[in-house]
Amino acid sequence: MRLLLIPQVVTSELAAESDVAGYREMIGYFDRFADNWYYLWTKRQHEGKGLPERNVTTMFEEVDFMTFYGQMASVTGRLFELFNRIGGMYPVDGVLTSRAGLVPSLIMGLSTEPSVPVPVVTMEPRVYAPGNVAHNQVTDVDAAARAVGYALATVGVYWSEWELEAAVDAVSMWMSRAAEERVRERGVVVPHPVEVPDRLAVRDGSRKTLAFVGRLNPNKRWRDVLSAYAKVVMARGDTDVWVHSPTGLSHLDGDLIGVWHRATERLPERSDYLKLLDRVHVAAYASRDEGMNVTVMEMLAHGVVMVLPNAPWVMKLFHPLEYPFTFKSIREMTAMVDMALDRYDDWIVQLEPVREMIRRRFSDQAAEAAWKTVWDRIQSEVSKVEPIRMFRSDLEQVGGRLRFDTMLDVSGVGKHARPEMRRVFSNYAAYRAVADLDLYNDPMPILELR
Repeated sequence: MRLLLIPQVVTSELAAESDVAGYREMIGYFDRFADNWYYLWTKRQHEGKGLPERNVTTMFEEVDFMTFYGQMASVTGRLFELFNRIGGMYPVDGVLTSRAGLVPSLIMGLSTEPSVPVPVVTMEPRVYAPGNVAHNQVTDVDAAARAVGYALATVGVYWSEWELEAAVDAVSMWMSRAAEERVRERGVVVPHPVEVPDRLAVRDGSRKTLAFVGRLNPNKRWRDVLSAYAKVVMARGDTDVWVHSPTGLSHLDGDLIGVWHRATERLPERSDYLKLLDRVHVAAYASRDEGMNVTVMEMLAHGVVMVLPNAPWVMKLFHPLEYPFTFKSIREMTAMVDMALDRYDDWIVQLEPVREMIRRRFSDQAAEAAWKTVWDRIQSEVSKVEPIRMFRSDLEQVGGRLRFDTMLDVSGVGKHARPEMRRVFSNYAAYRAVADLDLYNDPMPILELR
């Protein structure tokens, strides 16, 4: 398939963007099912910083001033010119987007007719709705636009059961009961795969390591966490601290950087990150709110004792298990971090049921099965498009290898059709007739009789 990917980005580096990481994950699984090509739509500032995959073309907005929230329901017109199924340059079988408010525009602006819409899949890392705490709060206009997107999407990809229910709640505020049921029926919970080592790395018993891993934003209350770490370090003589933020350490001023023994941004390889995790004993989070926090799961999987707040997101993350090491206040967190360093060997044994839950729920097999469901639903919608058989006949007469756009010019598909018939003779309908000849080695389909 050929798929258009439209993330909602906030960072200057795509490699550090957690939203884009979800698309990279999806690409890995979709490529297990068939050959594909992907068009990644993003900001001009990301030029040269795209995904390294061999089958991804990065394309850019015409403007760079679009805000994070502005992206949610807005996109430049060039996208519709390039990917419209009637006369667009590039044929796309479906769209995957984190900008839920864009869904109606994408369905109507890219399709040839309302009865055969372009499949649009929403895949937000976090569902936004009124009532969310911290940085997930949105206005009524924003929430209403997103709710329409959740209801109309061909498939809704959600990283957890409670994200799916949050989407249902958002729709219930603005739309009918039937729309709520539609969200549930079309929703697919896709787990992020988390590798759980069979055997934990042996930690240094004489020198303990504390870590904070994540973005340095207000929601995570990272200053409170580092302040607690500082008190623990000053009271002990056996503890180092590692601060790792993949989106940058600019918020750490010079005085703070001097305090910590290790501070890193992006590491060359994922294996470098996992090696560092294998040295960490204890870490704490004080976030007011989180979605499906993969960082917490990865750290637990690799034997890090996580000290977490007594908050709804923690209860949801581990349901039906009750997570044992939670705190109600920053002062209590400080004491618990100190205690965890002393009792690491005992506490990591208590966390074995949690590690087993992660191994089962977030396995590669579970993720692949969920993505296969999404794949099949897109394919089901693609199969509803009636291909132009005579276009295939023209290609067979020419023979050999041709670019799709060249073949369109040679055949003249749809050029002289009456406006009301243009949808029948669309560029995409022509592509569907020859899609099995696509070599998937170029942004423009290269077709070969074989």
